[in-house]
Amino acid sequence: MKYEITYKRVFDKNGEFVDIDTINESNRRFEYFSIGSHTPMEPVLGEKRRHYFRAKRGYSINAETELHEYTKKMLKHQFDHSKHFNIVLRQEPKCKFANSCIFYDSEEIDFYGCGQIGYYNYKIYDLKEYYDTATLEGKYGEFVADVLLTSSKNPGIKPVFLEVAVTHFCSEEKRGSGNKIIELAVQNESDVFAKITQNPDEANIFINFYGFKDSFDKDGCNYKCIKAKHSQLPIVSNNKVNPIIYYCIPQNLSDNPIQSYYDVLQIGMHFACTHDVRRRRSENWYVFDKTISDDGKYLIVMCQNIAGYYVNGVKTRPFIVFRIHWSGSFFYHKQHKGFNYRSVFHYYEIAKKIDWDDILEYSETNNTLRFRIR
Repeated sequence: MKYEITYKRVFDKNGEFVDIDTINESNRRFEYFSIGSHTPMEPVLGEKRRHYFRAKRGYSINAETELHEYTKKMLKHQFDHSKHFNIVLRQEPKCKFANSCIFYDSEEIDFYGCGQIGYYNYKIYDLKEYYDTATLEGKYGEFVADVLLTSSKNPGIKPVFLEVAVTHFCSEEKRGSGNKIIELAVQNESDVFAKITQNPDEANIFINFYGFKDSFDKDGCNYKCIKAKHSQLPIVSNNKVNPIIYYCIPQNLSDNPIQSYYDVLQIGMHFACTHDVRRRRSENWYVFDKTISDDGKYLIVMCQNIAGYYVNGVKTRPFIVFRIHWSGSFFYHKQHKGFNYRSVFHYYEIAKKIDWDDILEYSETNNTLRFRIR
């Protein structure tokens, strides 16, 4: 493999970095040294080719060794003198309540509460927020890193190994050590300044990441998981025109069936699936709120269609209220649907406080109730 042995940056006699773009006739004869092996260098300022430094006549550079040492020192310099030292990791979003949440299901695709299975985010981490020291040939345990990032303020935090691969990559023992390792495969000087990322759309060199987590905890939980963990079996209504699938009807009833149904429900649970024959679409409803009417005869469940759909170009997530009554042998579900929370909430509040035996219907148009005349 052939490596470029011309460089844009070198050291001056004081050990300061010098860029080829700063060289002119007044300083071209100063003493310069290669950054990796400290070999005497001279600038080449041709008119046609790009300007660069090369080894002085009579000196030679081992290209592999020079590139390896050069990369190590430049990585340390970038870390020491930059405000940020960012890396980009490919990680799967996970709900941080996964171990305790009854809704979490690692097998389900979930666009709301528990992350997306098979979907990755590319998260930016600034290593300068965690580490403040970069050491060449730093040792940690039984391994030596090309550049070891550590924290003087928090010595307990595990360090990060920055490894340079020109022809030789990390050993199997080092890769499997559990340490956080970033291994850059460099072929020329420009690779040294490549973005350290796992995003294939941004990566322009080959980089290995070892020991980093492949997921991250999502902050907060909005209780809108796609599916809940509950023991109930889906039950299909006997409505032949618009059958509805109910997912939460309890199988084991107490002396108070309405209370049994109420106890099964959890906010965010997949409650029902309705099919709109006219519009040829199915709607999945998730528990938004629940209550029992004041007379104890009815369970009132407000649900929301999380996925929503577009109406006149505007995305809406409609609400629905299910009024549930125990007939003595089965649960009877009555539904009231609306396109905005305000009207449905008004219906939901009224449903808790009135005697449904006296109600004929509720009119959303003028927010009035029509009563059956006895």
